Amino acid sequence: CRDVVPVYHAIDILTSASLFGEGFPNVIGEAMACGLPCVVTDAGDSAAVVGDTGIVVPRADAGALAAGWRRALARGQVPPGPDPRRRIETEFSVERLVVRTEAALAALVASPGRQAA
Repeated sequence: CRDVVPVYHAIDILTSASLFGEGFPNVIGEAMACGLPCVVTDAGDSAAVVGDTGIVVPRADAGALAAGWRRALARGQVPPGPDPRRRIETEFSVERLVVRTEAALAALVASPGRQAA
């Protein structure tokens, strides 16, 4: 699908029910960028991506997943509190990535146990 925005706009709640996870689940970031509430399992970085804008449930727990959907539906399409789109814009922008990468590399270079190449 070349244009996923209309697809995301047709969804009420994005769910990622992963058992294992991935580094940065793009589908969650894309849905949040479209303003969708997300219900995700605590796998990989899903919980870190949604932060307090989504609902995080334990892996392999169908009852908890169903309860998460009920909570999301009770909130309405736009959850109260932090906006998923704003979180993606502020926490996961390219600029923020560069700042965090530079900080991590600087900390690595400055570490006392570092060996010269």
